[in-house]
Amino acid sequence: MVASQGFEPRYAESESAVLPLNEEATDCVGAAEIAVLCTVSLMLASDSSSVRVYGCFGQTFTIYNACMDNEIGALFLSTSSAKLEQMTGFVTRCMNRLTDEQVWQRGGAHENTIGNLILHLSGNMRQWIMHGVGGAADVRVREKEFSAQGEASVAELIKLFTETVQEARTVIEALPPARLTERTTPQGRDVSMLEAIYQVVGHVQQHTGQIIVLTKQICGADLDLTMPRPR
Repeated sequence: MVASQGFEPRYAESESAVLPLNEEATDCVGAAEIAVLCTVSLMLASDSSSVRVYGCFGQTFTIYNACMDNEIGALFLSTSSAKLEQMTGFVTRCMNRLTDEQVWQRGGAHENTIGNLILHLSGNMRQWIMHGVGGAADVRVREKEFSAQGEASVAELIKLFTETVQEARTVIEALPPARLTERTTPQGRDVSMLEAIYQVVGHVQQHTGQIIVLTKQICGADLDLTMPRPR
């Protein structure tokens, strides 16, 4: 809870009831804060999402139910895992349209091939999720993701990507929602567990879009990955 100087709580209002606070504990700011926290934790119904606390001088504070926070956290984790699964389907369908030569095809030295992008995504997930969130050793060598030139076949790249995503999803789904605010330092960056997962999901979506565009250009055809557009 955040309290201002001189704040004295009078009552707390939940979604279903007005909760009187312990007036004996309002002699000082510290005691008042304790009274609010203790009273709310004991009296807040489990189905109430938040409690508004009113002070003598018109201050209003909101205390959110920890159960609601955990529900949001669990939804974030499950949605992140599902989004990675969806992107895996798109990537696999693209890869299955290409030959071993085409996945390493590039229009110029400034471009990344689809093969490079698969290696890059796999390395990034391993560093940020398996290491940053799951606590595994950091074994990533980022430079090799971009210097590779045709060392792996389509089948090998699909296997690498699908297995890496599955491992990342396992770590994400096993994380307790309460740990989302913990700090971690993948790639030398100080972020929360939530930020690390959010970064990876966004990163995978970003490069999946590139893979889709490259596949369309190589094949000279639409892929109909979602809803086929009118032709």
